[in-house]
Formats: sequence, structure tokens, C-alpha cells
Amino acid sequence: MATDTVLFAVLTACTCAYDGTVYSPIQDVVEPRLRGASVALYFCKVSLRRCVRPGDRWAPAACMATKALHAAGAMVMADEFEAAGLHSPIDFIPIVLTRASRVRCSAVWTVGTDKERMKTRLAAS
Repeated sequence: MATDTVLFAVLTACTCAYDGTVYSPIQDVVEPRLRGASVALYFCKVSLRRCVRPGDRWAPAACMATKALHAAGAMVMADEFEAAGLHSPIDFIPIVLTRASRVRCSAVWTVGTDKERMKTRLAAS
């Protein structure tokens, strides 16, 4: 249990570090005339992600609770099925955060080449 907590804390810190430092690479990679639009789109994505997250959290729990209800052959949603539904998605949190962190870290490796491509395009025009 303690290792899950540590992993969750580390991956959450990585997510926060990514969101806080993404503005600078946008300035490095995106052409000057498109920077305003790209930053606006990024912050729109962040805002929408925060709005959608509560629904994302409860949908798997409801699905797992319904599966537990059907597996037991019951007709009425009891507290034990809701508890199973709330507990089951928690097991997926470290997996999802690990995958998201891998994708975000791999994106960091492309910033240098993207910046050079942008400079080449700007110099050619």
C-alpha cells in the first residue's frame, strides 16, 4: 500500500511539473505568428480536462458496481456493490498515470528537433 502511495505521489508531481513547464516549449517550437493560438488551445485543453475529470472518475466506478451486481445475480444495488465499484478503479490509477507519464516524457525528446525544424522553415521563408 505504501508503494502505491509513493508511486501515485511521484506520478502526480510529474504531471504537475509537465503542466507547469509546457508553456516554454510551445514558445520554442511554434512559429511566432501561431503562438497565441497554440497557447490558447493548450489552456482550453487543460480547462476542458479539468471539467471532464469528475465524470471520468465516476463512470468506471458505476460500471464496476454494475458488473459486481450482475455477477452476484442481485437485482438491487446494495452498498457492497457500490463499495466494490469504488474500489476497483483505484487499482488502475497507477497504470494510467505511468502510461501518461511515459507519453509526456517521450514528448520532451522531440522538442529539440521540432525547434530546429521551425528555425529551418522560418529561415527558408
